[in-house]
Amino acid sequence: MPRGLRIERAGALYHVMNRGNHYKKIVRDGKDVAMFLKTVGEVCEFAGWSIHAYAVMGNHYHLLVETHQATLVKGMQWLNGTYTQRYNARYKLRGHLFQGRYKSIIVDNIPHYLQMAIDYIHMNPVKAGIVGKFKEFLAWPGGSAGLLTGDRKECPEWLRWERVYGLYGMDEWKARNRDQYRENLERRFLEVKVSPKQEKEADRKYLRRWYLGGEEFVEKLTEEVESWMGKVKNEEWTGEPVMEAEAIKVERLIRKCCRVMEKKRLDQMTAEEMYVVVGWIYDRSVMDSRWWAEKLGEKSPGSLRKKLSNMKRKLPENKKWNRLWKKLSQISA
Repeated sequence: MPRGLRIERAGALYHVMNRGNHYKKIVRDGKDVAMFLKTVGEVCEFAGWSIHAYAVMGNHYHLLVETHQATLVKGMQWLNGTYTQRYNARYKLRGHLFQGRYKSIIVDNIPHYLQMAIDYIHMNPVKAGIVGKFKEFLAWPGGSAGLLTGDRKECPEWLRWERVYGLYGMDEWKARNRDQYRENLERRFLEVKVSPKQEKEADRKYLRRWYLGGEEFVEKLTEEVESWMGKVKNEEWTGEPVMEAEAIKVERLIRKCCRVMEKKRLDQMTAEEMYVVVGWIYDRSVMDSRWWAEKLGEKSPGSLRKKLSNMKRKLPENKKWNRLWKKLSQISA
């Protein structure tokens, strides 16, 4: 059994999500939603979690989890396994309800990044067309937004409002603050409704991440993962965990290349510069063209391979690209 490569720590924030097996529904009606949220409440109690935002969609769910103990893996295994048992018992089914491994994005505890995660989760039903009006959005039982504004009553103890309100400098649960939060939500709701194409592209970039944070945060994570990898024999983990580890190495190389280029991100480079950098890293990693195409937003892996092939064919004759390639080659992998 391959080892899962999950960063676990007390006090960490994670955007976790999982989808129904073969994109099938994980909730069919309001009773299923209530059953899922009851299960969430139970895992919060025994695993020491708090939830800051959630959305239970038809065939998937999103949770913003804070682990007060290092219990992400244990808690997620229990949540998915227990809900599957209850769902199967209700509908007299057998087998898997969820697809393979859940996805988790570790979130930096800085307002900008925390807001991004909460916003993604809360706006999910809006972007999916489940709710069309703001009142419907607040009343929707699958999301936490209406509970955090006070429009829906009986907010569970495990759903915490403090971090969400703290993003706006509010530290009390009172009517004036709830009204202000509602106004902020409505403003964001209208932005999503007006610009669906831009929102879709932003979401694609968001979901390619394994982390959500600044450079210092990512450096600490990378060091933590590499330290963990050094304590585990390579033969003890294979497959997907290895690819996750390799992806982390690639992310570090990308950051080193960006520093050489005096850029913060790949997308701040010209297209030519970016493909030289990607081509250089591509030759030094095991991540395939599918992974890179998804990361860069290419139409297909084949399209990316063609661009990289053209770049390498012209590289010897292009002095600018050649100088950049040699400059990158001074970086230690």
